[in-house]
Amino acid sequence: MTYYSEKLYPGTWVLLAVAAVSGIMGLVFLPFSQAAALIAFVVLAIAGPALVWFVSPRIKIAKSGTGVSGVELFCNRAHIDLAHLGEVNDLDEEAVRTKLAEWSTGQHFTLYSPWVKTAVEIENIDDADPIESWILYTRQPDRLMSVLRKHTPSR
Repeated sequence: MTYYSEKLYPGTWVLLAVAAVSGIMGLVFLPFSQAAALIAFVVLAIAGPALVWFVSPRIKIAKSGTGVSGVELFCNRAHIDLAHLGEVNDLDEEAVRTKLAEWSTGQHFTLYSPWVKTAVEIENIDDADPIESWILYTRQPDRLMSVLRKHTPSR
């Protein structure tokens, strides 16, 4: 059962920009053949945005039989049982900007998305884990925090 799921897709303008830049890269074949350049333009203009769409990060909170509480937070392939999570705080755009340097020390797990402006910081209370907190960029911080607070056993 999934309690929360969010895919951090890029905006329309980002996809259009990627399509334009990717397509223009296909014009490198123009000296060889106009047909090859046109085919490369079309293929790259479709493949570029599709790749960006496909690799966009996903946040999911779901039941999983592998952890202590049976509910885990998944961030792409990384995951942690909610029993190991503590306080959760939302971060607006300004707070994200000021804390960005602190997060680059390697003591925090960060699920970064360049087109999302808000984030949530979740304390890691597992003594055996060297990661201090999980920082997740999200478009729905209130909803994510609500689900985390509801299903975290330490609350």
